[in-house]
Amino acid sequence: MREKKLIVRRLVSGILNIVIGLVIFITGMFWIMNYGQSIVGNSLANVGFFGLVQGIIYVSTCKAYPRKWLEVLLGVYAAFNVLRPFFVTVTNSLFNVAIVAALIFFIYVIGAPLTKTGYSDMPYFTKEK
Repeated sequence: MREKKLIVRRLVSGILNIVIGLVIFITGMFWIMNYGQSIVGNSLANVGFFGLVQGIIYVSTCKAYPRKWLEVLLGVYAAFNVLRPFFVTVTNSLFNVAIVAALIFFIYVIGAPLTKTGYSDMPYFTKEK
């Protein structure tokens, strides 16, 4: 059986996303509570929630072999919950929210395995025979 190693970039990315995602989510909720439903509040809440969820997943799986289905699911989730608010806010000239969405997405990419086989020292989990 292969030895499990700590994936440091996944741990760091997860911690950063938990902290930043929580702050952004609380800011979005504050905006919605005080100013009502708006593009800014909804976009901040969506982006912050993604950062929080992704950070928790990254921290909880930083010492496990990555699963390809989980990484694909996180990528699709990122596409819908970060890139959509990014483009909505850019088209409405709300560049502050777009910068926050780009930051969360950039931190997500730092921790993601960017090759077809996973991380160099921790490949995707496969059942051993």
